[in-house]
Amino acid sequence: MSTLPAFINRCNVRMVDAALDTLREVDLVAVVVDATEPSGGGDRFLLDVVNRSKTPRVLVLNKVDAVDKPALLPRLVEYEKEGFEDLVPISALTGENVDRLEQVLLKHLPEGDPIYPEDYLTDQPERF
Repeated sequence: MSTLPAFINRCNVRMVDAALDTLREVDLVAVVVDATEPSGGGDRFLLDVVNRSKTPRVLVLNKVDAVDKPALLPRLVEYEKEGFEDLVPISALTGENVDRLEQVLLKHLPEGDPIYPEDYLTDQPERF
């Protein structure tokens, strides 16, 4: 059995640290969960982290097109107990409920002055 190089582990630790630091700076946290996968320890870790945040939280249950609709209700009830402001079941593949997700996200985000001029498509060069 081979082990991963040490730099991969260090990289993972730094990415998690960066994500945790970012939670203090954002206006909204959207937790995206795969409806086709059972909840596990990684989900519990993530939920514990975002529950400690004072930032509004939205749960996005993705891939609902691949799950029988009656099976979704227990998952949504499970996540409702976590105190999310909104729960939005979507299918990114089919576009189901994506318009509702957009409305929910906009509802929670503060209005502010534009950061870039209206005609800017990106702040990165085309090569990036």
